[in-house]
Amino acid sequence: MVRSVYPWFGDEFLKSEPRLTGAWKEEDMEVHISGDGNGEYRAVVMEENNRTTHLVVKHYIFGGEAYLVVSPAEKESVEDFVTIPGHVLMKVVFARERMNIYLIEIDDIEERLKSSSIQLKAVGNENDGIILFSETAELQQFVNEQKSIGEFFVDKPVYEFVRPN
Repeated sequence: MVRSVYPWFGDEFLKSEPRLTGAWKEEDMEVHISGDGNGEYRAVVMEENNRTTHLVVKHYIFGGEAYLVVSPAEKESVEDFVTIPGHVLMKVVFARERMNIYLIEIDDIEERLKSSSIQLKAVGNENDGIILFSETAELQQFVNEQKSIGEFFVDKPVYEFVRPN
């Protein structure tokens, strides 16, 4: 997983997306998204094991593509206060009553980071993934560069949400 301390995009790219709101289901997960239409939404993720997570979901249009940047909504335990909060970048594609989510391709991310202006990064253990410390303007430039190279996101959706019946 690739997380950033700073948001991936500036607020000028925040865009309302009415298709986001409501209930979504994916195998053993259900997500309820609400928001007031300014591009920022709240999500409650309920997993089959009764684990509930509260997230902030921001919808951006950047370079003609739609993205979600997801981050924790609130701290739930003392342990959370010592971890670095992250902004996770996802590409989102809507098709009728489906919402497909794609994550950054992790296999070559380190090579891509080395050839970019993103200088400050930390690689924790394999559970932590990569944490980027570059500021938003550099991250936007990085995403733009990666889009021109191609294959920045995985080919197959990581999540394939549908509207529940």
